[in-house]
Amino acid sequence: MTALPVATAPPPPPDRAALAFLLATSLLGTMGIGLLAPVLPFLVAQFAAPARVAALVGVLTASYAAAAFIASPVLGTLSDRLGRKPILIVSLLGSAVGYLVFGCASAFWMLVVGRLVDGFTAGNFTTVFASLSDRTPPDARGRVFGYVGAAAGAGIIAGPAIGGALARFGVSAPVYVAAGFAGANAVFGMGFMRETRARGRVIAPLTLAQLDPIAQLRSVMAMREVRPLLWVSMLFTIAFAIMGALLAVLAKDSLDWTATGVSTVFIVVGICDVAVQAVFLGRILRRVGERRAALIGLGLCALGLVGMAGVTAVASSTLLILATAGLAIGEGIFIACLGSALSERASAEDQGRVQGGGQSVQAAMQACAPIAGGLLYARVGPAVPYVLGAALVILAARLFANLPPPSTVSGSNRT
Repeated sequence: MTALPVATAPPPPPDRAALAFLLATSLLGTMGIGLLAPVLPFLVAQFAAPARVAALVGVLTASYAAAAFIASPVLGTLSDRLGRKPILIVSLLGSAVGYLVFGCASAFWMLVVGRLVDGFTAGNFTTVFASLSDRTPPDARGRVFGYVGAAAGAGIIAGPAIGGALARFGVSAPVYVAAGFAGANAVFGMGFMRETRARGRVIAPLTLAQLDPIAQLRSVMAMREVRPLLWVSMLFTIAFAIMGALLAVLAKDSLDWTATGVSTVFIVVGICDVAVQAVFLGRILRRVGERRAALIGLGLCALGLVGMAGVTAVASSTLLILATAGLAIGEGIFIACLGSALSERASAEDQGRVQGGGQSVQAAMQACAPIAGGLLYARVGPAVPYVLGAALVILAARLFANLPPPSTVSGSNRT
């Protein structure tokens, strides 16, 4: 079957309104999750006995992550074919519908459906990174991706605070507000987002195999320049997902903290993300370069995880805050560098597919790692998940340090 030519007019570079839309999409992506966090156990408690609430909250978390794992590489590929704008709009509308179903739930299965709808349309971050890669020079991508991380960090700060305040009007109120935010941003994008995917290229026809998420992920893993970065992403995400799932348990068991104290730690994480990625990341990259910056970030993450393991022995609130701040700073540095490194090793035609593969790997680990970490915490020892996480981060740093520089990616990145 022959390839189909497309129009030759080059797209305009993203203007301020388009950039504002992309950053707002990143902000709302994490804010929506944060809006749910304070009320999620109470929503589940309407349909389950108290002893089952924690387990069912885990089911909802895993449902979203599993759906995102399936959808991310497919949505990334579709953004390469159809354009970034329509996929972003569909993703936002999907989030709005998912939140509405969640808020209107009259049974637990409807909560699951709401999270699945949101997960199956979870192309937000995949397509935001691809869109920015379209019009950002390689040497500036780390800094620009840092802005996306800063916007996401702001959502981590604002989401729980807004959700807690709105819960006074009912446990479903934050969910409806999240739906409204997503829908309003979709309308904003329809009017102000201009397509960034370059025209004038020859695009092969879309096949059914390209809509198979496993086949898409396998094809991304087959790119020899991309594959090592996906392994790095996998190792790092396992460690970070374990930390996120067990932080509240660690604070409760080792320090006797309440939910209010735990929420403060998450706010610290968000503040560190915003400060590092919006203010300091550009300076760090100019001073030490992207590779060294990524290794510094991974080193801080490993130290933070070791510090959390130490909390189980010394029961120090100060140590937990310092460890959490170090890990958050390191994560903020590393994730921006990882997104930039992935974009450098993908051709212009494959930006969405490669970024989608990265998001899919992360979603898979976010679905599985918390379960494994919880079992290790309960059955082996509370320090073990953090020590294991630190070891995985060190292994990820070793792999990243040994990466060869990116070559011409117009086909050389495939095995």
